[in-house]
Order: sequence, then structure tokens, then C-alpha cells
Amino acid sequence: MKENDILKSDNFTWKIIKLLGSGGFGDVYKVVKQDNEDKKEYAMKTEMCEGDKRMLRLKIEVRVLGLCQNVENPEKRKHFIELVDRGKTEKFKILNNHPLPWATEHYENGHWILQQDGAFAHLAKSTQYWRLANLPDASEWPANSPELNVLHSSIWTMLEQKACQKKNTSVQALRKCQKKARNEIPQDHVRAAVEAYPKVLKTVIRAEGGHIE
Repeated sequence: MKENDILKSDNFTWKIIKLLGSGGFGDVYKVVKQDNEDKKEYAMKTEMCEGDKRMLRLKIEVRVLGLCQNVENPEKRKHFIELVDRGKTEKFKILNNHPLPWATEHYENGHWILQQDGAFAHLAKSTQYWRLANLPDASEWPANSPELNVLHSSIWTMLEQKACQKKNTSVQALRKCQKKARNEIPQDHVRAAVEAYPKVLKTVIRAEGGHIE
């Protein structure tokens, strides 16, 4: 997509401002609501839906963020970015959130952290340029990372166990197994992973950079 392109969901009409980053799982754009006076900027994640291509990450992210919105305790809920909208066009699945404006509004003293997946295969130069422009004090991926990802050990491990029980002979077969495994994840398991995340954050803070289990 390019600047000023328009995307419509069931709830809003979105206008593309510019591309923020690209990677193997899709693109991220800066967008605003069309004809909206507040001009608040949001981040829109997209995922291509051409042919038989099926990706798991965006669907799982929508499920997890959706559960986060239902957490009643505001102290727990504030640790997660807001899910504003989601939808699907003929080419794209979309997910809208706004980490930078949201963090600025909720943490006026500047004491907040944006964590990104630091694996080299998941990094895009345009994403890093955006990070340097907006978050110049960012630290590199630590050598002994605590892997603070709500999906990492819990959800991804379950997906791997279910989807990789047998060797797949093609990418299409692997995607079919992944999709089946994703649909079999119990909602209670996802909810428990979300609820446990703030405890992990507090453990890391208490350790002050030390080792955690």
C-alpha cells in the first residue's frame, strides 16, 4: 500500500500515512481514521492473504489482545497496548493499535519500554529507522534475554508440540497443521498466559538484571 490509500473495516475507515516497517509476516503502517477530527495516529499491522497463504501470528495476536481488553484489573490491563480495530479486505488482514500515542498518554514520565522481537530473521530496516527516530535510547537485545513475550514459552510451545508431531512434506501441509493446532488452543490457556505476564515483568524488575527462572 502507499500514502493516502484507504482501508475500510466494519467499524472505521483508515487512511495510510506512511509505511513504518516490513518483515516476513507483513507490513506495519502509520494510519489515521478518515475524516476524524482528533487526528490521532495508530499503528496498523497487515498480513497478506493471497492464495493458500496462512500465517498464524496475527490471528494469535488478535486473540491475545482481545483477551487483554477483558481483564478487569486496571493495573494488569495497563501493561498491554489497546486493540482498536481489526478486519479483512480482499488482500489484507489488519490489526490496529497505537503503542506510541498510548504509551505517551499512560506513562507521561517516560518510564515505559517497547519490546520487539530481536531475532535477525524478524527485523526490518524500516522498522529500526522508526525506532531510532522515536525511541533513540533503545537498548539492543541482551545476551541473556528474559524473553518477555506473552506467547513465547506458553503458546508457542503448545503450537510446536501439536503442529510438529510428525514431519510435514510441504509448506502447505505444515500450515494446515499449524492452523489446526492454533484452533485447538484452549481459551483458558491463552487467558492464563495473559494473566501471568505482569508477574513475569515484576520478577524481572526485582532481579535488577540478574538471572531469573
